[in-house]
Amino acid sequence: MQQAIDEFIQRNRLLNKGSKVVVGVSGGPDSMALLHYLMGKRDKLDLKIVVAHMDHMFRGEESAEDARFVIQYCNQHAIEIEHSEKNLPLYIEETGESPQQAARKVRYQFLSDMMVQHEADYLALAHHGDDQVETMLMNMVRGTSLTGLSGIPFMRPFSTGKIIRPLLNVTKQEILLYCENNAIPYRMDPSNTDPKYTRNRFRKHVLPFLKEENRNVHEKFQSLSESILEDEAYLEQQAEEALENVIVEKCDNQLTLSIVPFLKVAIPLQRRGIHLILNYLYPTSQENIMSNHIKDCLQLIMSDYPSGTLHLPDGLIVRRSYEKCTFTFETDETGSPYRYPIHSGETYPLPMGNLSYHRLTGMKTDKKGKDYLVFASTQVQLPLIVRTREDGDRIRPVGVNGSRKVKDIFIDEKVPKHLRNVWPIVTDSTGKIIWIPGLKHAELPPVSGDDMDWMFLSFENTRHEV
Repeated sequence: MQQAIDEFIQRNRLLNKGSKVVVGVSGGPDSMALLHYLMGKRDKLDLKIVVAHMDHMFRGEESAEDARFVIQYCNQHAIEIEHSEKNLPLYIEETGESPQQAARKVRYQFLSDMMVQHEADYLALAHHGDDQVETMLMNMVRGTSLTGLSGIPFMRPFSTGKIIRPLLNVTKQEILLYCENNAIPYRMDPSNTDPKYTRNRFRKHVLPFLKEENRNVHEKFQSLSESILEDEAYLEQQAEEALENVIVEKCDNQLTLSIVPFLKVAIPLQRRGIHLILNYLYPTSQENIMSNHIKDCLQLIMSDYPSGTLHLPDGLIVRRSYEKCTFTFETDETGSPYRYPIHSGETYPLPMGNLSYHRLTGMKTDKKGKDYLVFASTQVQLPLIVRTREDGDRIRPVGVNGSRKVKDIFIDEKVPKHLRNVWPIVTDSTGKIIWIPGLKHAELPPVSGDDMDWMFLSFENTRHEV
């Protein structure tokens, strides 16, 4: 087994001389074998090893005994150890997360903290070849992208360095034999055989059948995993370049793409582009991304209907509105009605953006466009009002004979449905609509006499969805 690990590490360049390695050790045979192997390489590779152990407190005294076992072993072999405990049952009760999701989240946060604390280059984990087979099959059955089908990566960026998994090319049976031959003590977690967990059912019923067909099936799966990862790395790069030309807005919890150029991208890159977007918005919960979610997003984007909404896990909303598709954690805005008198010299923060009002006595601004309104005080009845739309709203646009429904203007201007109830409408004191910021100006009466008292309204759309 040791030779197989040596070759796997050398082929994939998993370790460098003089590296500092945090080793995740549970006390089970897999992690104890990994620790023993790395201890054997400590002098040759000048490795600095730190063991990290977390007690999830799932099994009471039994898991506490696991912690004492790991601590004692490290002390006996002069290995630095960092130990932490977290009341996972209480955490799960408070957050409502699944046991597996909660354990993974808390464990990886602890391991990341340890890497930062020790300025480590690598985090070594003991996933082995059987784990790889189980993971790839589980992902396939659950539904996943090709990246998910590749299973467990042998190396990936993490915290201050990289996660490495040197045991992916060996089996559980080889690990147990290695422990026996080297008199390596270990603890057994009974939950690893509990059939209520999906992985354990694959382990008991599916894996033995595959090994009967080919005892080296783990090597075949690992080879497939690496091939998929290589292909995906190239296609992902192509998808990233394609997305640069279609993303029109991007922030921490929201991203908007332009549909027309997106649909010109090759379909394989479209799928990977959606996966990249979901990766960006789900940075700490990749398990939320499933193949059916990518498929649903593409169907929404390709739909003949100009608008639609899709709800994904953890409150992510995918909202199609005409030629744009927005991925956001912001809830739909049906909007509470508002109505404010506005006064010169003030700026008003509104759901759609900021509305500013200024008096330009004796001069006239040269700013033009739908985001600005310049008028003389004699053309309107003051004070002005900004409000949300009301039933029956109509405006007489500049250059149009007769009036038009505000509802029809929203449709023509492709204002997303979820924004129509919060879009600002500016009226004078009589209720006459003089401006729909960003969309339409009303026809105003001519300036009377020598009126030089000019007023100036400006609108800054902070939503950028129209």
